Amino acid sequence: SAPIRSLLSDVDYAVGECLQQSGVVHMNMQFRENLAPEGGAVRGGQYGEVSAFRVPEDSRFTRWQIRSTEPLTRVARPARRAIEDDAVRELISSGTVVLVVGALSSPMDAAAVDAMAEELQCLVLADAVSGCRRECLPSLCLSSQAVLDMLQLSRPTVIRLGGALISKQVQAWMSSKMGPVKEHIRVMDVPRRHDVDWNGTVVVDATCAEFARMVDDLTLDPAVLRTNRSLRDRIHAISSRAEKRLQAELGEECTEPNITRSLANFASSRREGMVISSSMSCRNFDTF
Repeated sequence: SAPIRSLLSDVDYAVGECLQQSGVVHMNMQFRENLAPEGGAVRGGQYGEVSAFRVPEDSRFTRWQIRSTEPLTRVARPARRAIEDDAVRELISSGTVVLVVGALSSPMDAAAVDAMAEELQCLVLADAVSGCRRECLPSLCLSSQAVLDMLQLSRPTVIRLGGALISKQVQAWMSSKMGPVKEHIRVMDVPRRHDVDWNGTVVVDATCAEFARMVDDLTLDPAVLRTNRSLRDRIHAISSRAEKRLQAELGEECTEPNITRSLANFASSRREGMVISSSMSCRNFDTF
């Protein structure tokens, strides 16, 4: 055991340690009392005042001392891990591939997803907040039992890119149709120390662009590409039919669902996103 003053004064040491191969350490501390070590104050300090905490970003810590009532949170990442080329190649080559895309951080990531989709000739299910506008809307195609049955039979290799999913249909499919393993390949730039769902077979520590370059270097069997293309084209056809049927059902009246659909079509055709809040009609649309 160690004295409490030693633990509190060595936060910078812990952060330094977590930069090594041992993994990410997330320290989130909120003190109700002034528990600073001797020689420094956690609350009420003045700029330039000596603190017992020796941290890399002195100015940031000083600002937090003076102004903030929130916890000072540090997230440090481990060293980059080598990409498991063989495992990724085997998963991609073993059967049909589907890209499931969450929130992307930049247009470059969206371009990388497009490049992967073209290289693999596969289906892309792009979340509402992905910024990656595709011609197949999950809100339409995943509402079809025929599509769900098709995906269930094909048992695709799911490659997850980007951040969290908000689209209800995609989440429902990932949780109920995929079985215990929901993500076969998870591409993430900042790996989590703990995966709550334990649902990834291979976690790839890479950006979307880095992973796209790796996919580009793969030599895939033409049979795999044909299988990917067949599933993609069939689901696109079902999605298009659902779109036409929905349009016929809504008619030309100036209703809230119709306005939402018009805005969705306008936004998706320009590869942009729009959010309409407090509207029940857009609840299940993946582009709004």
